[in-house]
Parts: sequence; C-alpha cells; structure tokens
Amino acid sequence: MTDDPFRSPAPWRHQFDHARDPYAARNALGITGTGGGTPGPAGPAGPAGPTGPAGSTGATGTTGPAGPAGPTGATGATGPAGATGATGPPGADGASSATPPQGRLTLQTATPVMTTTQSAKTTIYYTPVGNKVPLYDGTSMAMTTFAELSNVTTASSTGKAGPAAVAASSCYDLFVWNDAGTVRLTRGPAWTNDTTRSAGTALVRVAGLLLNNASITNGPAASRGTYVGTVRSNASSQLDWITAGSGSGGVALLLSVWNSYNRVNISARTSDTADHTVSSGAWTTGGTPNTNITFVDGLGEDAFAADYSTAIYSATAFGLAGVGFDGAVNSNAIHQWTPASEPGPMIGKLEMQAMGAHTVAAMEYSLGATFLGNLGLSVTSFSSGLSFRHRM
Repeated sequence: MTDDPFRSPAPWRHQFDHARDPYAARNALGITGTGGGTPGPAGPAGPAGPTGPAGSTGATGTTGPAGPAGPTGATGATGPAGATGATGPPGADGASSATPPQGRLTLQTATPVMTTTQSAKTTIYYTPVGNKVPLYDGTSMAMTTFAELSNVTTASSTGKAGPAAVAASSCYDLFVWNDAGTVRLTRGPAWTNDTTRSAGTALVRVAGLLLNNASITNGPAASRGTYVGTVRSNASSQLDWITAGSGSGGVALLLSVWNSYNRVNISARTSDTADHTVSSGAWTTGGTPNTNITFVDGLGEDAFAADYSTAIYSATAFGLAGVGFDGAVNSNAIHQWTPASEPGPMIGKLEMQAMGAHTVAAMEYSLGATFLGNLGLSVTSFSSGLSFRHRM
C-alpha cells in the first residue's frame, strides 16, 4: 500500500527513517534477534589523512621585557688616520713664552746663595738653581740647558770673558749667550761711573727679558745676551762678599754681587766696639769711620733698608744718630736725638731704592757727647752697629 502523502506515517516508519545506524533501523522494524554470529574484532586504523591547510597567523603578542645586557664585545681595530686638519692661526710670538733665567751669580762655585765671606775673588760663577736660561735668537727665546758657567775677571778674549780685564772700583753687567753651541758668561764694558751705564752697556727689553742693546767685544752680538746681574770691583779690581764685621771704628763691608733674577733677602751688620766722642757740631762719620756698607744694585727695583743704632752718655751735650747715603745724610732718613738731660740709646733709619754702587754709613752729630760702643761697660751684650737689608 502506497503511502498517502496526506496521511501521517506509521510510527515505525518514522523511527526507521530517522535511524542513525543499522541496529536502530532493525529495531524499528521489530526485529529483535541478533542474527549471525558475534561481531568480529575492530579492523585496523586507517592511514592518517593528509594535513589540513595551515590556519591563518594569529595577531602579534605584546613585546616582552628586555633581557639583561650581554658582555661588552672586544675593541675593534683602530680605524685609518683622518685627514690632516687645516692650519690654525699663527700663535703668539714665541719669545713671550720664555721663563726667567734659572741661575744666580756668585763668587763661590756650586753655591748659588753665599752664606760665608768671599773676599778678593777673581772668578764669577753663574750657578744653576734650575738648568735653563732663555737665549734670544732674533726670532724667539730658546730655553737653553746650561751647567755652571764662569767668568775670570783678569781675562778678556780668553774664554770670551769680556772687552777688557776688570778695572778698579767699577761696575760690570754679566750676560749669558750662545756662542755657536757653547753657552758662555761674558762681561759687558765698565759703566761710565757707579750710577750710570755707558752707551755700550745699555739694556733693551725683549719679551719681558733684558738683553744687551749693543754688541760686546769678545761677547754676544746686539740683543743676543741675556742680562743676569751686575758686579762691582773693589780698589784692587777684585770682588767681595763680606756681610759681617766688628771692631774699633767698625769694619767696612762689601756686597759686590747683585742678581737680576732669583734674588734672595740678605742682611749685613758692622759694629763699632769702641767709645768715641763727637764734638764737630755737624753730621760726620769721623767718630766711627769704618761703620759703612757698600753694595751694588743693577736696576734699583727693590728698596733697601739701613739703620744705625747707638747710645750716648753726656750730662751737657745732646746727640743725633742717622744713616748717611754716599757720604751725606739723606733727606729720606729718620734721625733720632737724645737730649743731654736724658742720655741713652737711639737709632737712625734709611729706606729707599737706588741703582748702581752706593755706600750707607753710620753718621753722628753732637757738640761733645760720647757715643758708646759697648754702653761704656766691659761687656759685649750691646754694641753700636749699622744693619743693612736688601734683595740681591
């Protein structure tokens, strides 16, 4: 009987049509027996099917935290040298970079600063306190190495010591220069007098340093010698460095060497140990004739100081003490006086600048007072004296 499409199917039909496997279809038809033997074992798994196509790439995840820094790598090889840069602007005059000379004039070898008496000397030394001296070559100052140099005062052409041997009581400038590779110490001509350089001894300043302005016989050409100091000879054409002395009437002292560079403070004192009476009624050195100090200064840049200390004893006469300069009481000096009614110690002072060779001396004024060497006592705890201080 053909199904009528307008009629509902029988229940079994519905179950049969919707069966998902043979067993369910069989049951829908009312077949309950199993039929046949027991099911056989499962067959082997079939081969794997081909790999399906790759899925699309997922979105990029967020950046994770930075890991720790790795160790420093080895230094790479040095690269090739770069091209030479353009030439810079001209530098300042090379002469301006020179440092001052590094030596001192002295009368004692290997002793730049004299501390003991040196008398009647005929050799001047230029002793290092460093080992360089600037020497001008016409363009710049060349810092030149030197060892101790010497100059014999009795020589001229020998050793290129100077134009002539040293004369008596004369001032001379000293120069260091380069004689074709040999560094020398040479004297210039004598000054015209104790306070005046001659035309042949004039100085010229180059790059802050003083040089010889004119050529020197047996010495450097003009502006080739570096000025290092000045000396003054005694009456026997010799040189002295005497800083102390005492005795009746005093002892004349001589400071005959002055340095233009590397100066040091020096002091000197001469003492009169004897009593003496002054009755001249005028300033005089007659009471203490040798209480004086002669010194030299090549430029007069530093002031010197001198003072004369003494004491008087008199019931009727006053006294004055002062310091003389080149034989006269200088108007710059300070003079001290003691009245007759109050005898006792007093002091005169002088401080000033002076170029050349000069003498400071003890000077006294009275109409009959006794100036005491040792306070009129047999002791040496006090003595009249002239003291001197300067940079030389």
